[in-house]
Amino acid sequence: MKQKISLLLLIIALLAISCSTRRDYGNDEFMTNLVGETSQQKCERMQWWQDAKLGAFFEWGLFSSLGGSYQGYTANYAAWILQLTGMEPEVYESYASKFNPEKLVENPFLNNLYAAGFRYVIFTAKHHDGFSLYDTKYSDYNIVKATPYGKDVLRELMNIAKKQNLKTGVYYSILDWNHPTQATFNAEGKKLPVKGNTKFATPEAKVEYINYMKNQLTELVVNYDPDIVWFDGDTPDWWTPEDGLEVLMALRLLKPSIIVNDRIGLRRDVDGDFQTIARNASWKEKRNISRNWELYISLDDTWGYNREWSLMRKSSQDVVKRLIDTVSLGGNILLNIGPDMRGEVKEEEIQTAQEVGTWINKNKVAIYGTYPVKDKNAFWGRYTQDTNNYYYHIFTKPFFSTISFSVKKFPDGFKNAYFLEDENKTPLEIKLDEKGRNYVIDVSENMPDSILPVLVLEKTEEDVKNCVLSIN
Repeated sequence: MKQKISLLLLIIALLAISCSTRRDYGNDEFMTNLVGETSQQKCERMQWWQDAKLGAFFEWGLFSSLGGSYQGYTANYAAWILQLTGMEPEVYESYASKFNPEKLVENPFLNNLYAAGFRYVIFTAKHHDGFSLYDTKYSDYNIVKATPYGKDVLRELMNIAKKQNLKTGVYYSILDWNHPTQATFNAEGKKLPVKGNTKFATPEAKVEYINYMKNQLTELVVNYDPDIVWFDGDTPDWWTPEDGLEVLMALRLLKPSIIVNDRIGLRRDVDGDFQTIARNASWKEKRNISRNWELYISLDDTWGYNREWSLMRKSSQDVVKRLIDTVSLGGNILLNIGPDMRGEVKEEEIQTAQEVGTWINKNKVAIYGTYPVKDKNAFWGRYTQDTNNYYYHIFTKPFFSTISFSVKKFPDGFKNAYFLEDENKTPLEIKLDEKGRNYVIDVSENMPDSILPVLVLEKTEEDVKNCVLSIN
């Protein structure tokens, strides 16, 4: 019955698209009218996401079996190993016969994500290689039918996450190197190595594949009830804004509260519900973002499991600083986790994530549910705020044991100041400097021995948090 209703909703969505003008896909007013949602309604739908701040992404699949290496080649983008090495597709596909992630569902880290500070989690449903990590009826190239594991691992993972009260999402690649409409073959019908972005031989082939996508996405939304669909693989020339809007409308009809990222379209300001930001975006670039956004990072600058790659490995302090830097500007962090083919996660990744979680749990009021403070100087650190307090996250301990706050920037001053980890909330003296231009606080005493100390600055009056303003 669910499938029949879903198909009917898809037909309605397609009719809505076909009856609409095709010329204004980049116009925000047009998008609002088409989707039938005001800015305020969108803000309310996005509220849990804005408050969550930290998500985990389990990026894995058949590529996890190779660990980022093949015949002497090491790929920092482990998930792209099939394309980067030019390996024969049948060799890659043969790894399915050995793929048995029996350790993942019992992994203590996975079962304690909420305790480690995460508030939502994204699981791979289908990556660029076209291998589905769930029980799909539209392809036999999936974990249930093609591997010794033989179980619907996505359902198991979603159940584990939901038991922890985590919001959940599925990762879905638009690009598909395995689908017969995108794969290339020689005269004998042998599948050829993947090179660059995919193409379709005929317009009909594109229609066939997009219908395949819609069918799989319908399965995922109806049967697994995710809160987010996280798209990727939007790079082929054949993918257009119209295609993205068509899929978006179908998803909205299936589940009006669903949240999608901008890669459903072409990463423009009007695409999806939030912008996905590259790991190396500058502070200035992030500061000027005017919509919901998410910074996607990994602990060692690789995507997916890589047994050898360890360059640029981030410490727990690095991750906390990235988190605060992002939250202070109105964004979320999505942290990449790469299980291996057995479902095990590197011990160093677990340790780092747990250290981050320990810090978050001591300072959570300065993270969850806060909103940004974009117009304040942030020389020694970053600000977050709620309706009662500013939270100053000290990135670098000051040379002279004092921190100054501009009277011009904070004309109402502060009622009190203390360190967040100080259970006694010992007041720190607040003085004006000789010229009356800055509030000066001596932080030499009571500063906690922490990854990143947080100074609470109590507001003189309670603010009213405006939903629309909170997303900037």
